[in-house]
Amino acid sequence: MIWNLNYQLGESATCFSRDFTGGNNSNYESCVGSVAAASAVSKPSSYEATNDLIDVGLDGLYKAMINGDKKEIVIGKAEEISNIFMKLNLNPTDIETTDELNSLVASLYK
Repeated sequence: MIWNLNYQLGESATCFSRDFTGGNNSNYESCVGSVAAASAVSKPSSYEATNDLIDVGLDGLYKAMINGDKKEIVIGKAEEISNIFMKLNLNPTDIETTDELNSLVASLYK
């Protein structure tokens, strides 16, 4: 499971560095899939033992992404989200970066 979470975090980081302009929705939908996969593998991963809220942040971001009212807000924060995923990809046990993710998710609802 460790490799799967790292892989999905890396895929998510890459997705959020893509171009979301021009009316092509496929890049965004690809990101939704990557975040959903990262969320799904985070709970059973060994990282959950040391970073208990990583699954909460990933699930919250996924839910925001599939909420049509939040799509443009998520796209506007794509660079920030990509940076968070890059840091988590390097160290999925990083509680400070997970806190950044959870704060970002909370900001999507303000």
